[in-house]
Amino acid sequence: MNFQQIIKPHESVSVLENGIRIGESTQIDLRNATQCNEQQGPRTDQYALAKEALYHGSLILMIIDNQLSVLDQTGLAHVGAAKFVSNGVLAFRRSDDADALCRAAHGIVGLGMGFTPSGDDLLGGFLATYNSFAHVINHKTINFEFDTLMSRTGWISAKLLDYMQRRVLDDQVATLIDSASAHDSGRFILALETLVPRGHTSGIDILVGVLLALGIIHDLSEDVEITRNVANRLGLLH
Repeated sequence: MNFQQIIKPHESVSVLENGIRIGESTQIDLRNATQCNEQQGPRTDQYALAKEALYHGSLILMIIDNQLSVLDQTGLAHVGAAKFVSNGVLAFRRSDDADALCRAAHGIVGLGMGFTPSGDDLLGGFLATYNSFAHVINHKTINFEFDTLMSRTGWISAKLLDYMQRRVLDDQVATLIDSASAHDSGRFILALETLVPRGHTSGIDILVGVLLALGIIHDLSEDVEITRNVANRLGLLH
């Protein structure tokens, strides 16, 4: 039997000493479950991805069906995403002002439709990536209080966003970020393509955040203008 056969909507859930009880007849045994610790993201001792990989990744996102994602210029989240880029990401690139980035980020939390709104996915991809490499460029990580996230979006989306900023990541996102620490653009593109189909637009929105964050890491480590080029290729410069 699977969950759909034994679990019914709205059944009560209770936490036990060694497991979780759902309804009257189902119990999940957690005694052998492994502990998931914070900051257990991918190993990112260096940043070695060539800028061409970011440009190729941007091209892929623009030629696939990106309807209703932050890249869809007719979609609900596009204008907000573009403002986040101009007022937050690029402002941070110019001034190293994390406060400006945080203020702009508040404008996209909860923005869009779906189980996890596009703005949350974009910000999650950005924070997961930036916080993974911040130490490489001698910067502090950027984190939002959970209550702040909760005040702007749904609990589940806020929780997923909180996990991503603390780099508690699923295998697909972790592999993608980890691949940016290697001189292997092919591996990065393959990981990017693997993430694209997630949800209706979640994969695309997360990847936009990842590419923007990798551009920032590139710029701050080498004093170049990769982020602006990436944003332009993604149609997010207005």
